[in-house]
Amino acid sequence: MIKNGRKSGWAVCSVCGKEFEIVGNRKKCCSKACGEERSRRQCCERGKARYRALSPEQKKELAMKRKQAKPKKVKGAKEPKYRSELVRVAAEAKQHGMSYGEYVAKSERRRDGEND
Repeated sequence: MIKNGRKSGWAVCSVCGKEFEIVGNRKKCCSKACGEERSRRQCCERGKARYRALSPEQKKELAMKRKQAKPKKVKGAKEPKYRSELVRVAAEAKQHGMSYGEYVAKSERRRDGEND
């Protein structure tokens, strides 16, 4: 059926199987989410097909490149990352067995004593 110069009718979603009304020729899915899922699946299939087309030597070479590209994990203590200065100071206070207020007061007294 043609409506307003466009083709319309009913179709079945290629992802979820739900029926939906189509307007135009190109719509294959019932919703944006199904369209994104279809696109993701097609991309995966194209990648798999590209990999299957490689020769065994090319596959080995690709595997070696991937293995070399991975950064090696360094074992040891990591320096913690803090969102703000307040969180960093609170963590320091906790390491010294004090509350945030006690730690700040003590550091203020220490700083005032150095300036005088």
